[in-house]
Amino acid sequence: MVDDTIVIFLSDHGENLGAHGLWHKMVAYEESIRVPLIFRVPGRDVGIRSDAPVSLVDVAPTLAALCGLPDRAEWRGRDLFGDVPPGDRPLFAMHRPLGDWMGTEPWRMIEVDRLKYIRHLGGAEEFFDLACDPYETRNLADDRAKQDAKTQLATILAQTMRAVGDPLHFAV
Repeated sequence: MVDDTIVIFLSDHGENLGAHGLWHKMVAYEESIRVPLIFRVPGRDVGIRSDAPVSLVDVAPTLAALCGLPDRAEWRGRDLFGDVPPGDRPLFAMHRPLGDWMGTEPWRMIEVDRLKYIRHLGGAEEFFDLACDPYETRNLADDRAKQDAKTQLATILAQTMRAVGDPLHFAV
C-alpha cells in the first residue's frame, strides 16, 4: 500500500498561538495564513522544499494530475508538480465570519513580492513590508512613502476578488 498511496499533510489555517497576543485564526497575520502543505508521492524525489506561495486550491489539480485524471475548468488552482511554477501569482486569503459571535468582520488579503495588503469590510487597511517587518508590527497603510505600492496591491486585490467571484466588493 505504501508504494502506491499519495499522502498529504495540510491545514486550512494557523492558530497564532500567542503571536500578536492572539489565540485564534481570524486575522491575516503570517501565523494564521501560513500553513504546512506536504506531499508524499510514491516514485518522486524526497526532500524537495519550496518557499513559493501555494494555495489549498492547488490540492485538487495536483492530485488529479498525479492520478492521471483530467483537470477541471472550474478549478482555480494549479498542479504543483506541473510545468507552471506556482510562485508567479499573488497570494490571496480571506476571512468570512460564521456569525456575530466571533466579533470579527470579513477581510481580504493579497501578498505580492513580500508586500501584504489587507482590506477589512469596515474600510480599515493594513499594509506590511514582510521583507523589513516579518512579524507585522508596523502597519504602513498610512505611510505616504508607501501609498503607490499600497494602491497597486489594492488594485490587484480587487482584480483577484473579481476573478474568483468574491461577493464582497471594495472601492479601490
